[in-house]
Amino acid sequence: MPRRKRKPVEPDTTRLLGRLLRDLRRGAGFRSARAAATVPGSPAATQTIYAYERGSLLPTLPQLLDLVEFYADRDGRSPDQSARAVATICAALSGDAYDVSRALALTRSLMPHLPTDGREGAR
Repeated sequence: MPRRKRKPVEPDTTRLLGRLLRDLRRGAGFRSARAAATVPGSPAATQTIYAYERGSLLPTLPQLLDLVEFYADRDGRSPDQSARAVATICAALSGDAYDVSRALALTRSLMPHLPTDGREGAR
C-alpha cells in the first residue's frame, strides 16, 4: 500500500513547539542553542536546535522527547522546569503535529468487541 502524503503541519503549531523548546532550554540554564549543543550527550546540533526553536523544522516525536528529556533531566531540576517539560510534551501530543489523536481514534475503532458476560467465550 502506498503511503499517503501527510498534510502539512500548521505553522502556528511548529512555532508553538519551538517557543516551548526555547523556554525549556533557557529554564535548563542554556543561554543559547550553541551552549546546549556543546554539552556531551546533547541530542541535537546547534543549527538543528535553532531550526526547531524558530519553527522552521519540526522534530520527529522521538527527537522532541530526547530534547525534552535532555533539558529537563539536569541536576537540581526545579518544579518549574518539570512543569515546562510536561507542558511541551502535552502540547506536542495534543496538537496536529504527530497525529496522536488519529492514532487513538484508529485504536478505538480497531478494538475487538469483547463479550460483557464473563461466561461467554471462556474456555
